[in-house]
Amino acid sequence: TTNFTAEAQVNLLNTNGSTNYYVFSLWQSVSSGSARRWALGVKSSATSTGGFSTGQLFILTSTTGGDTKLTGTGLSIEADKDYYLALSMSGGNNATVYLQNLTDSGTLQSDTVTTDTIISGAVTGTANPFAVGRLGSNTSNHSNEWAGIIDEVRISDVALDETGLLLVPEPASMALLAVGGLLLRHRTRRA
Repeated sequence: TTNFTAEAQVNLLNTNGSTNYYVFSLWQSVSSGSARRWALGVKSSATSTGGFSTGQLFILTSTTGGDTKLTGTGLSIEADKDYYLALSMSGGNNATVYLQNLTDSGTLQSDTVTTDTIISGAVTGTANPFAVGRLGSNTSNHSNEWAGIIDEVRISDVALDETGLLLVPEPASMALLAVGGLLLRHRTRRA
C-alpha cells in the first residue's frame, strides 16, 4: 500500500455522457482484470452506478483484478464549473477526497471514506501507469475519458492533509492580502 495525493483543477463540460468520467486512475487495462487497482470517478446521468446521483464523486477499487467495488463520497460537482479536486490515499483502504468550487468561490470540502477493498499500487515506478482523464492507461484499451478540462496536476508521494494541498486562495483571502499590501506600501512611503 502506498500513500500519495493527486491534485488537479477540473471542469467537466457536461454530466450527460453514456459512461462515467474518470479524473485519475491506476487501472492498466479495462479488459485485463489482473492490472486493475483504483480510480476516482464522477457519475454521469446516463449510468446506474451504485445508486449514486449525477455528478457524485466515487472511488472504484479492485485488489484482485476481478471484482470491482464502488465507494461513494458525499461530494458532487456540477457541469461547466471550475473545481479544485484532490485524492489523498493514506494507506490501506482510507481515502480523503477534497473539493472546492472555484467558479462560485466555494469553501474547501472533504470526505474521508473507507473502501471495501485495500487500495494498492504506487503512482510512479510501477507496471500499472498512473492515468489522468480516463480509466485505464493502456493507449489501445482505455475508456471513460474526461469530457472537459484537467489542469494544474500535482502528484505527491505522501498523503497530504488540508494544510499541504495546492489550493488557489479564496477571494476573501486574496482581498485581505491586497488590503495588507496597500497598507504596507502606504506605511513604507510615510517612513
